[in-house]
This record gives sequence, C-alpha cells and structure tokens, in this order.
Amino acid sequence: MMLFALALIALFSSAPAGDALAISSPASADPGRRPAPPIVSKTWINSAPIRPADLKGRVVLVEFWTFGCGNCQATVPAMQRLWSDYGDRRLVLVGVHTPETSTEREPGNVRAAIAEQKISFPVALDNDYRIWKSFGNRYWPTIYVIDARGALRFTHIGELHVGTNEWRDLTRRIDALLREAPPS
Repeated sequence: MMLFALALIALFSSAPAGDALAISSPASADPGRRPAPPIVSKTWINSAPIRPADLKGRVVLVEFWTFGCGNCQATVPAMQRLWSDYGDRRLVLVGVHTPETSTEREPGNVRAAIAEQKISFPVALDNDYRIWKSFGNRYWPTIYVIDARGALRFTHIGELHVGTNEWRDLTRRIDALLREAPPS
C-alpha cells in the first residue's frame, strides 16, 4: 500500500504547474471497440434536434457537463476552441448538460448559463440522466470521442485546457479520426 501511495504522490507532483489533474485513455482495449450509445434528447439548445442518423459517418465529441460545476466552467474555453477549429471539418461537438442540482434542471437556467458562458455548440439537455447512464458516465466534465463508424475511441475525464498535454493528445486523436473517416 505504501508503494502505491508513493507512486500516486510522484505522479501528481510531476504534473506541470497549471495543468489540471485529468485522466485520458483509449475508450476500450477491445479491438472491436464498444459502440457509442445514441444521444437522444427532447430539448436541444443552439441547434435543431440532432438525431443519431445525423451523426453517421461523422466524428463526434461528446462532453458531459453541468453549468454549476467549476471544472466544467474551466473547460468551456477549450470546448469553444474545438468547436471553432473543427466545427466545419466533419466533427460534431455535442454538449450533454446533465444536472447535479435542482437549479440546473430548469431549461431557462441552462439557457441563461449557456448565454453567459458564450457556449455556441449544440447542447442536449439530459435531466433524466438517460444519456449519462447509457454512456456509463460518472464525472463532470467527461469527454468522449466517437469515430465515424460510431465506436467509442477515447475518453478524457476532468478539466481540459488549450495548450496542455491533454489538449495536444485530444486534438491529435481527433485529427487521426478525421483522416480515417470516409469522405462525406
């Protein structure tokens, strides 16, 4: 146990100053990869409803967040940058707002927070946790990257900031998935 604790201390103390603690990993060790669950919501903000059929052949980045979460708020600039850099290149970015508190369940409050934080990418409201549960999600924020064939390929848990190692890893993976995607 002591050796494990020392390994954790070494791991966390070696992170560059300013980098948030985050965990990134391939979504599955299975070469067949796990199919991504559908993203279905009755309420969409910043977009007409996106149907599962609309995502076929597209690389999809899904971010689970809630507006009252400080780590989620700190990740907004990175999500906006991804939307700005990749939104016209067959990448679909979908925010899934899954509330943590009763205040965060009110669509009007979510709309106000989206406006205040200047979020411009599509957001699905997930008040019943249906999307959250289908992904087996457990944390805010969590990012999932889905390939053009609909398989989960990558997961990032925690804050994301432009210019960090986690940022470079994520954008490298997105670029690779966009290259392997069939032309539209």
